[in-house]
This record gives sequence, C-alpha cells and structure tokens, in this order.
Amino acid sequence: MAKLDKRDSRVYNTHRVPRRQWNKWSLVAHHVFNKTYEEMVRMGPAVGAPQMKAEVTEKDWNTISWNAAFIAAGITTRGEFLLFDRILKIMKDKNIDRELLDT
Repeated sequence: MAKLDKRDSRVYNTHRVPRRQWNKWSLVAHHVFNKTYEEMVRMGPAVGAPQMKAEVTEKDWNTISWNAAFIAAGITTRGEFLLFDRILKIMKDKNIDRELLDT
C-alpha cells in the first residue's frame, strides 16, 4: 500500500459510502475502501471459482466489490481481532461448530 501523506487529510467518498459510516472511518480506512473497490472492479469476476456454473454479472460484481471494500475498511478501523471475536460470538450463539469452517 502506498504511504499516506499526512498533509493529504481529505479522501473523497467517490463510491457513495453512507456519510455516517464514512465519518466513523480513519483516513487509512478511506484509502483502503477506495483502493479495494477500484481494484476489484478493475479485475472483474475473473477471480471467481472455476466451478461456478452461473456467470457473475457486472452489477453483481460491483456489489460484491463494494461489500468486500466495506468489510476491509471496517477491519482497518476496528482491528482484525475485534471483528474475528464478533464472528466467533455469532458462531457460538448459533451453535456453529468451528471445526466445520476448517474443512
């Protein structure tokens, strides 16, 4: 990832993240969101699994890319382990066996 210039304290919300959420994120998270989204859209659905039977439309891929960028920015802001702890709590609440995820 490129170094951030502290003088560049403004990153534009070019991909329509809700303002309330955008304002909660750090400067680094803004860059992570924009870069992740732009790169995923540029790559296209070519990164999909070869076993996929249905084609992913451009609209669907844009949604997938936006959601992945949103998650990446959230992890950048909160820290990976906080999100992981939340996932584990949800799994425990729903009685999901952790070993099932390892298969």
